[in-house]
Amino acid sequence: MGERGRRPEGDAGRQERRRSETRHLLRASVIVSGLGVVSKGLGMLRESAVAAIFGAVRAMDAFLVALAIPNMFSTWVRMPIRAALVPLFTRHLHEEGEERAWAVASNVVNTLALGLVLLVGVLWLAAPLLVRALSLGFRDEASWAEATRLTRILVLSIVFTVLAVVFGSLQNVYRRQHWPAIARVVQTGIVVAAIVVLGPRIGLTGYALGILAGAAASFLLQGTIVLEHLRYWRPIVRPFAPEVREVVSLALPLFIGLTGTRLDVILDRNFASFLPEGQLTMLWFAFAYSAVFTDLVVMVSQAVFLPHFAHLAAEGRTGELRRRLGQALSAYLFLTLPVAAFLVAGAGPVIDLFLRWGKFTAENAALTARLLAILALGSPFYLAGQLLAQVFISTGDTRTPVKIGFWRIGFKALLSAILLPLLLVQGLAIATTFSSWFRTGLLWRRLGRDFRPEAGPFLGRVGRLVLAATAGGLAAWAFFAWVPPLGDGVVARAARLVAGAGITMAVHVVLAIGTGAAPLGDLLARLRSR
Repeated sequence: MGERGRRPEGDAGRQERRRSETRHLLRASVIVSGLGVVSKGLGMLRESAVAAIFGAVRAMDAFLVALAIPNMFSTWVRMPIRAALVPLFTRHLHEEGEERAWAVASNVVNTLALGLVLLVGVLWLAAPLLVRALSLGFRDEASWAEATRLTRILVLSIVFTVLAVVFGSLQNVYRRQHWPAIARVVQTGIVVAAIVVLGPRIGLTGYALGILAGAAASFLLQGTIVLEHLRYWRPIVRPFAPEVREVVSLALPLFIGLTGTRLDVILDRNFASFLPEGQLTMLWFAFAYSAVFTDLVVMVSQAVFLPHFAHLAAEGRTGELRRRLGQALSAYLFLTLPVAAFLVAGAGPVIDLFLRWGKFTAENAALTARLLAILALGSPFYLAGQLLAQVFISTGDTRTPVKIGFWRIGFKALLSAILLPLLLVQGLAIATTFSSWFRTGLLWRRLGRDFRPEAGPFLGRVGRLVLAATAGGLAAWAFFAWVPPLGDGVVARAARLVAGAGITMAVHVVLAIGTGAAPLGDLLARLRSR
């Protein structure tokens, strides 16, 4: 039912409801962001430990090939299931009540769990073939054998990882965003502890066992939502029930679309496997650091805005959904554009501080910094594309993101084929950045007028934010180029980075406010009204 078909709520009721929703969104965003910062901080510590203990060597390349297999298949399953289950569960919750919603979720989750166990068995048996398919360039039996052994440990985590995400999505529907965020902190902490304690003793096997233990802990923590609603849980497995068919019909387009993304992983790993030893690892480090802040924002958007958008879509409040999308895009670009600008200007100092330890050499750090600068240019627009995709998904349209995903992978594959012979691993990074811009532009064009913010004012604001962030990045570049470090110690290098980040943000904020691009007016008005 559309907005016109809804019963009039009254101005006072609408205003109070909007204020309540705003308070929830702000509170949830702060909780998820705060815990996400802790998780990302532990993630940066994890990468530093990996670089120092293992270095950028062929063994680490083999580990990343092994890690790509469970990551590839768990993402392949969990993203479509989450995207399909949240709107389905929310609709049943609104229309038929809690008992019916949980009966539906019980069958879907039980059926999924059985399917995951079977999938893990197949992957365990097929590990040697999968490893070779992802690393044709190794030409090294020892590396293939090591990657196969690690794969057979890591694929066991798929069951825990996927079900943890499903349970976390149900936590989000109940507006309990803190549980998934806490689980991520605990999971990352366990992995870091395993690397530091077990890595020097049993090598990369310790890293793999840490990933498995962390996934199991996340599953147990987020599964508390089931314990709290155990009275509604049904021990049934009916794979042909209507709710399972509906989830499959909603998830299948996304699943097919992710085929392109998984092909993207296969292509990247294979291209990098032909490169000199360690360059696959360096590309992975660059991806990790370019995504530190962006992943945090995507985490908030999926935990907070996807359920909220789903509620608004289920209630037919398209106007409110459009307004919330415009606010989210403006606010997140205001925050992420200067971060990207700082990473472009300060990639060298960032990598030197966090990764140039132990077995990670100065040459490794220099190439990783160049890759980080390239990838950072695409991060804010990747984020914008993720937010736009949430709108399609929340309204039940999973096909459009899928089609655009295939266009993106085709564009990236073509660009990679052109650039790789010329620029080697840097060509892969450039293709990744350009493909993020391409995907976001297509999603914007396909977003219906009922949901898309008014193009003229919104795109004008984005343009001013880009200019403000660019000026901040140039100021940081000048600072790093002209102001020498006060020393080579950790504190001196960290202080220099903080100063460069402060300069970037200060210039960006001043120019964004001065040009009217900073999305602060609505926020200040709301704070005054409180």
